[in-house]
Amino acid sequence: MLNVAPKEALLIARLRCAELALQIERLRLRHNGRLPRADELVPAIYPELPRDPFDNSPLQYELLPKGYRILAPAATTHERRTRTNAPPVAFTVLR
Repeated sequence: MLNVAPKEALLIARLRCAELALQIERLRLRHNGRLPRADELVPAIYPELPRDPFDNSPLQYELLPKGYRILAPAATTHERRTRTNAPPVAFTVLR
């Protein structure tokens, strides 16, 4: 985990998820509306995927039937340890 308080790390994780979603939308617009596959994000957008601040693992990009989701798994695990009904630390785009 970064050398920050857990609350700040959660905010960083949420911001990184949202930023990656914005970059995916930019790439989608360049490709006539087609969502990129996970392997197309690197190096087209980033030299490497943004990382979850809790364990430094890459954020996860999941294609959904009608959109996609960016997930910070370690941040989600941390949040669920403190709040049992916590939603995932993620950014979801539905189309």
